Amino acid sequence: LVFFNKLGFNILLVNYRGSLGFEEKSVWDLLGNVGDTDVKDCDAALEVYLKEFPASKENVFLFGGSHGGFLVLHLAGQYPDKYKGVVALNPVTNIAGMAGVTDIPDWCSNEAGLRYAWVSPTPAEYSAMFEKSPIAHVTKVKAPVMLLVGSNDLRVPPSQSLEYFHAMQALGKDVRMNMYEDNHPLGKLQHDSDWRINAASFFLQLCGE
Repeated sequence: LVFFNKLGFNILLVNYRGSLGFEEKSVWDLLGNVGDTDVKDCDAALEVYLKEFPASKENVFLFGGSHGGFLVLHLAGQYPDKYKGVVALNPVTNIAGMAGVTDIPDWCSNEAGLRYAWVSPTPAEYSAMFEKSPIAHVTKVKAPVMLLVGSNDLRVPPSQSLEYFHAMQALGKDVRMNMYEDNHPLGKLQHDSDWRINAASFFLQLCGE
């Protein structure tokens, strides 16, 4: 965050419902409401910020990893006219597609408001997971998107980003992807430096700098 701040970006960190900044009830409230209340909380926080700093309205960018990546892609699809660019690091893009390949299959069921039964989801459950996913809104995305992906990620497998990348390409949208031989945090020193520089360069180019 300091890196982006030093480059001149103001940073808005949102304590949305489901994160750990409030009491336990807030955490439990997210179950079954992903892609809805968490997304609305982020949008509401942006609106409050823009009332205070209206000059920032033309250059609003999104950045997030994992569930944060899930959120920024949702925001780009549900509020397509508000954002100039998106960077998502190992994002969840399709909960249904992730359920059978992740090392946390219970998360996919629970976040969608479903009981985890230790077996493959039913067709109706797959449908519910899909509807809560960013991929359900990909046709509405207008902002350029950069995906930062770990080829060895077991938590959010690279197939999640590849599916979103191919969907964006098929729709003729601006999308790019960097793949690293790394896992979920992209924490290897050379990769950590590379993705930060690429993300910053992406944002600055979209600002016309």
